[in-house]
Amino acid sequence: MAYQSRLSAVILMRTLQEEEAHREWAAAKNLLILEQERLNQLGKKLQVTLTALTNLQKRFVSADEVTLYFDFIENLREGIKHQKKIVAHQEAVCEEKRVLLDMAVKERKVVEIVEERRKRAYLNQLFKKEQAVLDEISGRLKLRDLVDHE
Repeated sequence: MAYQSRLSAVILMRTLQEEEAHREWAAAKNLLILEQERLNQLGKKLQVTLTALTNLQKRFVSADEVTLYFDFIENLREGIKHQKKIVAHQEAVCEEKRVLLDMAVKERKVVEIVEERRKRAYLNQLFKKEQAVLDEISGRLKLRDLVDHE
């Protein structure tokens, strides 16, 4: 008689939950990478604008033009500040998804361990039954040999 698992449906469910948690974590991580790249692009744009303003100030320019640069730089700084908040939020979401993934992995492993222990206990019980049958057969054969030799 082969071992039939009672927990196979639970293991399948836990595995599917783990896969879903992994997909959610991967999506959150990819979004975090995109948001970090946007932040880096804003930082580069700010550096280029500051360099352009510095070069512009070396020659004669109007106050309106400098004011436009300062306004643009201020908007970039506000954009960077806002983007940093978005990145921080996405980092928190990513960490939350990672924790959920870890929990799903642990839950699946726990069920698999329980299943393995049940299987091992079943096989041990089966082995003991087989051993008892073999011992009984052996005892009967020995008894028959004794009876036949008398």
